[in-house]
Amino acid sequence: MARKFLMIKVGLLKQAAHYIRKDMGTEEELRQLGRSYLKRPVNAIICSSDYVMEDGNRRKAGAQLVGGPDAEVLVCITDEPIDESGRLEIMIQTAIHTRAISAYEEYIGISQLKERNPGATDEQLGERIGRKPAMMSRILSLGRCVPAVKEAAATGLLGITEWNEFSKCSEQRQHELLAEWQTGRITSRDDLARVVKKSRSGSKPAVKVSRVNFVLPSSGVKVVVSGAGQSLDDLHESLSESLREVRKARDQAMDIRAFQAVMASKNKKRTD
Repeated sequence: MARKFLMIKVGLLKQAAHYIRKDMGTEEELRQLGRSYLKRPVNAIICSSDYVMEDGNRRKAGAQLVGGPDAEVLVCITDEPIDESGRLEIMIQTAIHTRAISAYEEYIGISQLKERNPGATDEQLGERIGRKPAMMSRILSLGRCVPAVKEAAATGLLGITEWNEFSKCSEQRQHELLAEWQTGRITSRDDLARVVKKSRSGSKPAVKVSRVNFVLPSSGVKVVVSGAGQSLDDLHESLSESLREVRKARDQAMDIRAFQAVMASKNKKRTD
């Protein structure tokens, strides 16, 4: 059996006739994977001499989405005779035995990466590993948590969204909330967020305004949010909800005008 490694145009690769995966992830997930793979192709895409892929379909899809059909990817061409039954076995085996690192392990890895790159910003490091600045902030928020919360995260009791909520509280309040979480008095991330918001707003009166103006530092775009009086927490919730709508529209391949029309329709239904 001979194997040959070389760079070829990604558009030459073909999907097997009986490819079983139906959901390859969102377009944004594939783009992140494609950018990562084109930058650092750690694992070669395995294919036969006629370029039918035995393994690496998502990497191929992401790379082509980012770089187009002429983008070059690393492949391992094998002359091992593999029929459709063999290809199915490979697809199932590679999926079954794949295990992603845990959220806590990702926190440890990113923290160590920061230590080894003292001059790099979180945004720069996130770009290198395929994480957006907002997610980098949430992951690294565990560093502001008390040891007991970190231990709970290490055991898998808390995920990124949960420990991010804990990080917003004082040390004493973190211990109190952890006890409520462990005993089942708080059972979901949404409940946790509401409790955290209430406890934070209860500590001091929230400053509210009816109109917020600010400029996005990355693009210079001016953002204006107006309406009922809102605090910084209210603004965060509103913008987070809006961002989810934008991502949903992008995944559905909408253009900006279609998005505006959809949002206008949803607002009309809400106010009717």
